[in-house]
Amino acid sequence: MKRIIVTIWVAISAACCGGEAQAQYIFLDTNGDGANTAADCLSAKGPTQVDIWIRTDQSKDGSKAVDRGEPSRELDMFSYEVTLHASGGTAEWGAYRNLMPAMDFEFRTDRTPSYFYTGYLGGVSLPPGKYKVGTLSVTALSGSPTIEIASTAPLFPPVRTSIGSHCEGKDRDNTLKFTEDPSAVGRAPMETPGDWTGADGIRSAVSFQQAAVSASEGTARIEGVSPNPLNPQGLISFSIRSRGAVQVSLFDTSGKLVRTLLPRQELGVGPHSVTVDGTDARGKRLASGVYYYRVERREGEIRGRFVVLK
Repeated sequence: MKRIIVTIWVAISAACCGGEAQAQYIFLDTNGDGANTAADCLSAKGPTQVDIWIRTDQSKDGSKAVDRGEPSRELDMFSYEVTLHASGGTAEWGAYRNLMPAMDFEFRTDRTPSYFYTGYLGGVSLPPGKYKVGTLSVTALSGSPTIEIASTAPLFPPVRTSIGSHCEGKDRDNTLKFTEDPSAVGRAPMETPGDWTGADGIRSAVSFQQAAVSASEGTARIEGVSPNPLNPQGLISFSIRSRGAVQVSLFDTSGKLVRTLLPRQELGVGPHSVTVDGTDARGKRLASGVYYYRVERREGEIRGRFVVLK
């Protein structure tokens, strides 16, 4: 029934609206202040809660959102689509929570290590405003990813970032499509994204090697994990600067012990390594995702992490 309503909206609006909408703003927020600032970034130590905001009342520079053909027309919203891109690395996308009760029909939600897409539709049009449309957790898998707003993605057609509105887009439909390129707004070809621009993502996490070293590195040092990501086997390498007992343990992202990789034993000065064979304490294969390891000594501990991709 909701798909029929969408068709009616498009037909009526195409007949009565005579312009193109412009000026909206989409951004990501990680510290809960409802704004995008330098403080918003992807954590290198675990999942980051990411809020997705859409403004339909103004653009990124604060200018008012208008319908080019009919400036007095309000830019309403009855659906949204969001496409995120992990640039400079890969990411694990957690469960998405839609925060728009008026938009309860899910188009689809899709994920790859590089892209995330979701979209929702409702039967009520919302007036111009600032809306937190949804939230999800994002965890860096490999590299040092920056999370960006993308106009399209190689997932399934037609993936895009957009809002549904009774104001028309440049191709005379009611899907106002985001573009990263300001010069594409309102320009041919009509079927490509280019109804509005203005977006802010979140900065990348620090590299895994940088995140792995803690204040206790005066007595031990992590050399790294090879390969990273694992598929699913590899080595954790570390060195110690004084002889003593060492234990190496593996944890999942919730902090639950997965396996003791090296039971506590006396090790001499110099480099050492332990094997990750791709299984947990019960011999079950590790699922794809992020894992944390801890090298414990009497003087303290150092921690690191790696990714398993199957």
